[in-house]
Amino acid sequence: MSTVHASDGEKISFAKGAPEVILANCSSIFEGGKTRKMTDGDNARIAGLLEEFSRKSLRVIAFSFNDSQKAINKDEQEKGMVFCGLAAMADPPREEVKDALEACRRGGIRVVMITGDNPNTAKAVGERIGLLDERSSVLTGADIDKFGEKEFEKVVREVNVFARTHPEHKLRIVNALRSQGEIVAMTGDGVNDAPALKRADIGIAMGIKGTDVSKEASDMVLSDDNFASIVEAVRNGRAIYENIQKTTAFIISRNYAEVFLLLITTLFLGVEYTPLVALQILFINLIDEEIPAFVLASDTPRKGIMNDRPRNPKEGILPSRLLALIFGLSIFTAIMVYGVYIASDPANDLTLARTVAFAAIISCVIFNTLSFKSLEEPLSLREAFSNRMLLLAIFGSLLLGLAAIYHPALQSIFHTTSLGMPHLIMAVLVGASTTIFIEAGKHLLKMLSNNKGNAIGQTINLVKQ
Repeated sequence: MSTVHASDGEKISFAKGAPEVILANCSSIFEGGKTRKMTDGDNARIAGLLEEFSRKSLRVIAFSFNDSQKAINKDEQEKGMVFCGLAAMADPPREEVKDALEACRRGGIRVVMITGDNPNTAKAVGERIGLLDERSSVLTGADIDKFGEKEFEKVVREVNVFARTHPEHKLRIVNALRSQGEIVAMTGDGVNDAPALKRADIGIAMGIKGTDVSKEASDMVLSDDNFASIVEAVRNGRAIYENIQKTTAFIISRNYAEVFLLLITTLFLGVEYTPLVALQILFINLIDEEIPAFVLASDTPRKGIMNDRPRNPKEGILPSRLLALIFGLSIFTAIMVYGVYIASDPANDLTLARTVAFAAIISCVIFNTLSFKSLEEPLSLREAFSNRMLLLAIFGSLLLGLAAIYHPALQSIFHTTSLGMPHLIMAVLVGASTTIFIEAGKHLLKMLSNNKGNAIGQTINLVKQ
């Protein structure tokens, strides 16, 4: 950057920028209050200072001026300048960045750093935060310009730090990653970052130092300019998606279990022996299931959620492996409830048999809530019982179900009757058996997924400036 100013009726230009760029345009040096010709020794001394500053992860900027008459001419003001000196600034990474990068690695997220700093400074910072090791290379903007498109697509998969780059290089990196099917989240704060932010799958502007143009071009604004907040957003985003998924799976599995139960009973016994009346179905769907479903929908992120690989963006909210588990559970539940319904002899006491079926489905709701807390991890009683809301949901479903079965006023409304201990045990065993089925199904799906080498999902690239 150069600016021209008036001084004692004459023009003088001042310039600041990357040391190598400024030095390339300097022929003199200002030292001891005087201007003299720059020597090779001066260049060597400055180069040594630059290397020392870079090793300390310092960001360096150089200053120069031009007081000749040529300074008036825009094309000449940055030629034959006088070197003034260097300014080294400490801009240490935040302490939480290293842990955030580790969380990204565990979660299958690759982080790429793009900076305008000196390559040595960029490498020192990269090593400090754990993004690079001593064998890793740093690519500069000049290096990027030498590669063809196909060659650069190979390089961009291996290099994690780019230095001395211009905005067009950031855009080229985004295009190269996206052309390979990667999902790219890009951060930026300047006006020139707007094209790359717009091109990325997720543009992230800086809320504090970001320009209005960068914010308009982005999909989201980072209010605290903290990289760790991006990782936390990923964590919460995964939790929200998982909550939607498990709540949907929970409700569908329960509803289809009732549908299959009615179909089986109608097929073998006829319409007059339906195991549930309309009000019982309404009670289960609108009252008893809604309490645990609400808890599942607002559940906190589970431990280890950032250890999962990114999901395939082309995959639906209920992938085929999960649909297999849902419908398998629905059919199994229907068969088990039908079994206790038949065992209760509906031909002799239809109300009793229906109440047993009603209690068995409520038992399934209570037991399955624990298993549906995670569709990936096995049932953990310690984690389940540490969640007060989950315990309240289970207790609420149990209390409402028992009220519908044993309260005289509700018995007449929902066509139920009081159950003895043998029938209650039958209902509890049905609920427990469906939970065993879910856990076995989750274990089987996890084995099949591991056998495929965890190939599901795509890498998300967080490209950090």
